[in-house]
Amino acid sequence: MKRIKYISSYIFLLIALSLSLQAQQIDTTNFTIRGNNIYIMPGTQLYINGTLHNMPSLQSGNAFGQIQNGDTIFVAGDIFNSGNDSLFVYGNQGVVTFRYDFVQRIRGSKL
Repeated sequence: MKRIKYISSYIFLLIALSLSLQAQQIDTTNFTIRGNNIYIMPGTQLYINGTLHNMPSLQSGNAFGQIQNGDTIFVAGDIFNSGNDSLFVYGNQGVVTFRYDFVQRIRGSKL
């Protein structure tokens, strides 16, 4: 009986450790745009396992990028636009899908 109890405790510990490592991985993978324009072609799906962040260019502090979305972007984290213009080019035919059922935020002046 002690042996079965020991094995079940060990299995529980492995499962808990595995889940915690997966959660950490989701939080650490981000997609940052720094002044460049991104074009997602039709038939292409982009999976972002973290936050989508639009930040100023490193060369020119006031240049921000935009996304022309021709298909689907799956985001596991937040979307944050630091720029003054829309993050997505007007007239996009694409879709943005939040991947999880926990709170995900959209922040910034324009999307």
